[in-house]
Amino acid sequence: QWFLPALIENAKVLMMMGKWTEAQDTALRVLGSDERNVEALRFVVFHLLAREGQYQNAQKKLQQLVELISRHEPKNAALFFNVARTVARLAGREQGCLQLSLRMARHARQLQPQNSEYASEVGEQLLLLEQVAEASKSFRDATQLDESNMEAHYGIIKCQILEGNLEDAEQQLEFLNEISMSVGSNAALTHLSSMIKWAKDKNKSRSVSLLQETVELHVEGLEGLEMGYGYFTALDPALLVQIAKEFLQHCPTEPIAAGEDHDPTIDRAIEVLEIVLKDVPGLVEAQLLLAKTKYITNDLDGAQKQIMQCLQLNPHYSEANVILAQIYLSGDQYKDAMGALDQ
Repeated sequence: QWFLPALIENAKVLMMMGKWTEAQDTALRVLGSDERNVEALRFVVFHLLAREGQYQNAQKKLQQLVELISRHEPKNAALFFNVARTVARLAGREQGCLQLSLRMARHARQLQPQNSEYASEVGEQLLLLEQVAEASKSFRDATQLDESNMEAHYGIIKCQILEGNLEDAEQQLEFLNEISMSVGSNAALTHLSSMIKWAKDKNKSRSVSLLQETVELHVEGLEGLEMGYGYFTALDPALLVQIAKEFLQHCPTEPIAAGEDHDPTIDRAIEVLEIVLKDVPGLVEAQLLLAKTKYITNDLDGAQKQIMQCLQLNPHYSEANVILAQIYLSGDQYKDAMGALDQ
């Protein structure tokens, strides 16, 4: 047992170096000697989500991790909080994993009920589960605990936009923009401004411009971060996929004719999805969205390659097989199209 802490540190170093297979092998070796090792199991969950897209397996391992921490470190609020944050942003909106990460975030909050950051994180997780009213309450609780918690203020505004309460959202956003003028723009405020411009004014050009600025600011915020759980939390793949969808809401949904120019907004969406998949190739939602987007631009080879990567993660993913069939039909490959639909 004496060598296990050294192996865990080795796995973390391998993770920072981007040597994922070696890091995974090291974590599994630790679990082979000590099945109750929290850090090793945490890495296995992370790898299943970020690199493999194996959500059912990840959910089973995450359930074991929750039970393990609850048994051996039940008062460690920071551990519950940090594991929950990373899992939620990598879970691809899979309900099972999100319910478990929310449970962990809520437990952290119960352990430290005066912690505004923990209250705000519960709100973020509820938003991922599309429980907007509950999320809004958590964000408001967070601001009551600490008025300077800007993430909670941003969360309140996002809930107002999603609920269609646009006048109040715009007023609060203007107030926060005035406060932040001295420190410059940030990704969260710029993103909210983009959401408002589209929801309230249907101003496509301004909304798209603000979305692009959001991506640039977000990527800038990642500079200098070492590869680790904190990096993936800051990367926030769930947010970037949402931004890609917001770009795509301004684009056609059917394939354009071969040789025809396409809306450059589609290229912005592709760039965002490629940022995500560079670090989180296991995010099936992003893989599928990128394949759809390439299909729309009539990049059939690119779309097919992307779908194949998606199906490597999950061969029975029905939506991916439907898109693959559409790609085959576009190339008059009728037998292959039927084969894809039979999967």
